[in-house]
Amino acid sequence: MRIRSILPAISRALGPALLAVALVVVPLLPALAADATITITSAVSPASLTVTPGTTVIFQNSDGERHRMRTVSGPEEFDTGNIEPGASASVTLDAEGTYSYQDERNDDVSGYNGTITVSAGGGGGGGGEQPPPAATGDVSMAGRRFSPSNVTISAGGSVKFVNDDDRDHTVTANDGSFDSGIMGTNATYTRTFAAAGTYPYFCALHPDMTGTVTVTGSQGEPPPPPAPTTTTTAPPGGGGGAPGDVDVFDYGYTPGSLQISVGSRVTFANTGRALHTVTDRAGRFDSGLISAGASYSRTFNEAGTFEYYCTLHPEMVATLVVSAGGSEPPPPPPPTTTTTAPPGGGGGGSGDVSMFDYGYRPASLQVTTGSRVTFANTGQAPHTVTDKAGRFDSGLVAAGASYSRTFNEAGTFNYYCTLHPQMVATLVVADPGGEPPPPPPPDEEPGPTATARAGEVAMRDFSYSPGRVTIRAGGSVTWVNTGQAPHTVTARNGSFDSGIKNAGVRYTRTFSEPGTFSYYCILHPQMTGTVVVTDASGVAPPEEELPTDTTIAPTAGGVATPTGPVSVDVIDIDYSPRRVEIAQGQEVVWTNIGVAPHTVTARDNSWTSELMQTGDVYRKTFDQIGSFEYYCTLHPTMVGTVVVNAAPEGVAGSTDGAEAQAAGILPETPSDVGESSGFASAIVLTVAALIAAGVVACVIVIWSALRPEQRTA
Repeated sequence: MRIRSILPAISRALGPALLAVALVVVPLLPALAADATITITSAVSPASLTVTPGTTVIFQNSDGERHRMRTVSGPEEFDTGNIEPGASASVTLDAEGTYSYQDERNDDVSGYNGTITVSAGGGGGGGGEQPPPAATGDVSMAGRRFSPSNVTISAGGSVKFVNDDDRDHTVTANDGSFDSGIMGTNATYTRTFAAAGTYPYFCALHPDMTGTVTVTGSQGEPPPPPAPTTTTTAPPGGGGGAPGDVDVFDYGYTPGSLQISVGSRVTFANTGRALHTVTDRAGRFDSGLISAGASYSRTFNEAGTFEYYCTLHPEMVATLVVSAGGSEPPPPPPPTTTTTAPPGGGGGGSGDVSMFDYGYRPASLQVTTGSRVTFANTGQAPHTVTDKAGRFDSGLVAAGASYSRTFNEAGTFNYYCTLHPQMVATLVVADPGGEPPPPPPPDEEPGPTATARAGEVAMRDFSYSPGRVTIRAGGSVTWVNTGQAPHTVTARNGSFDSGIKNAGVRYTRTFSEPGTFSYYCILHPQMTGTVVVTDASGVAPPEEELPTDTTIAPTAGGVATPTGPVSVDVIDIDYSPRRVEIAQGQEVVWTNIGVAPHTVTARDNSWTSELMQTGDVYRKTFDQIGSFEYYCTLHPTMVGTVVVNAAPEGVAGSTDGAEAQAAGILPETPSDVGESSGFASAIVLTVAALIAAGVVACVIVIWSALRPEQRTA
């Protein structure tokens, strides 16, 4: 075969096809040729990167907030400038060495710290050999999440977990292979991972906090897939002695009330993921901590009524009735054994102030200088005694414990509980000579370094000042935490969120479009504010329409008529609307559009959504007429009501999709669904068709170049 003579013909035939392919493919090459990319979300990923000299590193901001990456140390300096959400910035690194950098806008968040190692033997970001995984890693616990949530190390490496939060957490393996125990603020826990594998973990106190440690082999080979978790869900039991007579779930007991006879053995099985306890309010028994999949059993040999709860989650309550048989009712439960401190007077008595769930008694107390005041926790939940001006703080005071302090200077002290900021009270320390004490300092007493400047919004304990700000499109608002407690700036519609900002920390956001933006603090939802953004001429947009507190089903002849599902938004921290009226047989759909997890739980615990993360949906059809109150077990102040009215005879409680769309209940199918994927598919098909055309042309040219005897052969 005359291959050499055939090549020019092949080239002439394939030329147009290859040119067409190039015209399609070449514009896509810049996106494929990036040397290295670091993605910015709630942290930088990867946090450690090794590249060769001359590599261009792209910082891609996939977060909803602005970031700015800047070197802390290294052979050269770089500064990306402000990177807006969805935008990117790049730096080219020529000098060998290790560059340490941080997000200048979030320099207090360790997850935004990273390193880039430039080495002639290192792997480039886009093509060649990948850098070896780090031997060690650091994970911060703050804002009710692990940051970063995914860490990759090599076998034999270790991970250090640091609790940077103001609440307790744990680091607990899903399969139980490791557990840090309860870690207080600033506590650390380090674990060495000897074998390659994938190790998912969570916080046993807050199971919505999850993370993963990926351990590669010594040569960088990927780990085997994770093994399934070994947590066993105990089967529901009945009356006396079967495993799982009472299921302890996140967050409640089921059944909420159980009756047994004397001599019965009851097993409490933890079918959730969080740690829980089964603790009698009168102190007659206490299970201690029960981990996921474990259980606690007890034989009840005496008749009585036992009210019990979880010491970690005091909103979890249930009742066990032990009867002696016959018609004799069991004796009522005894009073709780938690010691209530006697009321004290002026100076130094035990229990001058009682901390109960959820308040102080008395709410106002006057003593003289030199008096020693004792604050006794007579409730079930832990509390604090914290001066709003920062002059004293008890730290956590457990149930039954107390905190004492001698007041040697006259003054007025406004104090509160940092865990339950609605708990507030006042202590007046007067001069023995009868002189009135000086007034208290303002609640917005600044933190160690922060004061709000003109044009800024102060995050006080517990309000925003000013509560309403008006700016023009393209302008910015800066919030500064001038209080003592941590706060957030969180949009009601989810368009922005500052994350947790401690005392002295600032947060700035630019508003590019006109609109009215309501926001609040997710830690203290009574804190609310509004930003009004006008157009360039200063014209304000119409005020946003807030949802009403009640949705009422339509009626026919005075009787409720089912028209399909009724929607309720679960927001931080409320239900919207709080009250709905529906017809018998109608369905209610709850959707968690907030940032925090929530539940939808009947007051009598007869039904529950379990834990709902952001985006989760819970549906329930109500077949019985009546009024049904529900609440969130994580945030008991969240309360809603479903009122079910009688439906006309013969009317079903639901509609099909077409009827629902016609009634405005379900959205119409958008016409542009899959538009992006369709565009990508079109490119792939076009390239494939052009290549196929080139192959066919090549075959034709080769066939025509052959001699007749070669064709027949």
